[in-house]
Amino acid sequence: APTAAPPATPPPAPTAAPPAGVALSIREHMGQEVTATRGVVTDGWTAYPENVGGRVTVVGTNCKVSFESVQIEVDGPLWWGTSTGSSESCPADYVALVLADETVVGRFCGTAPPSRYFQLNGWTSFSFDFHSDGAFVGAGFKAAFECEA
Repeated sequence: APTAAPPATPPPAPTAAPPAGVALSIREHMGQEVTATRGVVTDGWTAYPENVGGRVTVVGTNCKVSFESVQIEVDGPLWWGTSTGSSESCPADYVALVLADETVVGRFCGTAPPSRYFQLNGWTSFSFDFHSDGAFVGAGFKAAFECEA
C-alpha cells in the first residue's frame, strides 16, 4: 500500500536584511534635505564638471560620516597632492562637511580621503557642500553616513 509522504517542511522565514540606506548625489539632490539613518553621498558624475556647486543636507541624529574616496582638484600643479583641512588647503574644488549652524567640520580635496571618520554627536542635521571652479576636474567623492535610528 502506498505510504504518505512526510509533511513538507516549510522553508525558513527569510531574515530581514539591514536597510541599504539612501543613495544621494549632489547632481540629483542639490538643495534637498533628506531624512535618513544611513546612506551614501557622491558628487553624482563620472567626472564632475567645471563651475558647479551644490549642497545636500541629511537630517539624522548623532551621525557618523566617513569618506570612502576623494579625487578632487587641489589647485593646478598640486593636483596629485593630498590635502585636507582648512579652506586654504582646498582653494579650487572641494567637498565640505558642514554642521547645521554652518560650522565647517572639514573641507577636502586631493586624492586621499580623510583617514578618520567624523562623529557628529548632538547634531540633528549636516550637509555635504561641493564646489568646482572653472579649471581642472576629477572623479569626485564618495562618503557614507550612519545615524541613530
